[in-house]
Amino acid sequence: MRAVLGLLRDSLPPLLQPGQIGFRSPADADETCLLGLFPYRLVKDIRYQLSDSLRVDGGKEAPPLCACVHLMVTSYAGKKSGLEDDYKVLERVMQLWSDVCEVPFTGAMQPSVVPPPRLELLSHDEDTVSKIWQFSGTPYRLSLFYQCAPIALPSLRFKSVPRIGEARYEAAGV
Repeated sequence: MRAVLGLLRDSLPPLLQPGQIGFRSPADADETCLLGLFPYRLVKDIRYQLSDSLRVDGGKEAPPLCACVHLMVTSYAGKKSGLEDDYKVLERVMQLWSDVCEVPFTGAMQPSVVPPPRLELLSHDEDTVSKIWQFSGTPYRLSLFYQCAPIALPSLRFKSVPRIGEARYEAAGV
């Protein structure tokens, strides 16, 4: 998820500065945060169930678990200046994530057998949005809903595999 945050921090200046973008729930948003990312759901991505172990240095690692993260992206830029700035910020996020829909993860994080994570805009109805927005005393703010998948979560199980044998070459007795 830090890669998603980094993508925003690198691409939104001069509209927003990197320190104004962060992981925040709407209830925890302060004056310094003008764009908040709030992961509200983490589920197993059943499209990518790997069964074979992955070969790593000196052994085998159990296959990664692939997950799907749902994010709520909320603009707080209009707190002082008005709703128009909320629209500007979220329009820029939509443009950015539609242009660069693959999240640039490092190779160590995402094995080659799993495709790179993609950001996809979700369209929720009003009932679903009101269920997600469960922050008492916090009025609803303009928000976008995305999913990022598949994210490979590496296994903690590792099996050391010794070499099958070593070749020994000796001269035949003379």
